[in-house]
Amino acid sequence: MEAIAGQETLSRAFPAGSAQPVVIISRTSAAEAVRAAASAIPGNPRVTIGERTPEYTRADVVLRAEPGSEASFAAIRQLREAVHAVAGASAVWWPSAPQDPALRTTGAPGHEGRSSRAGDRPARSGSG
Repeated sequence: MEAIAGQETLSRAFPAGSAQPVVIISRTSAAEAVRAAASAIPGNPRVTIGERTPEYTRADVVLRAEPGSEASFAAIRQLREAVHAVAGASAVWWPSAPQDPALRTTGAPGHEGRSSRAGDRPARSGSG
């Protein structure tokens, strides 16, 4: 019973997606615009700018929806649409192939987990 009570306490304190943030890597020159676009989607996700290099910046997006739920798939679709609209972002994603088949391709076939803008680099998944 203590474990259940502990889990309920954690669930109240942190958004459902805290354990599985969506990671976006974009051009550093567009990082603030990516953060603003991601923050503006319905559901008010928490977007945190992380590591930066002169060329690329990481943003972690914590969705409020339960991971793997229809609500989270809808939020990820909205997130991708919003970020893809940012000119020059060249965004790539992790996870690169969500479980929802509707999210597996966002550009041309074979370009799973990436933006359809020219000059994008393929998304990488895995550990490390």
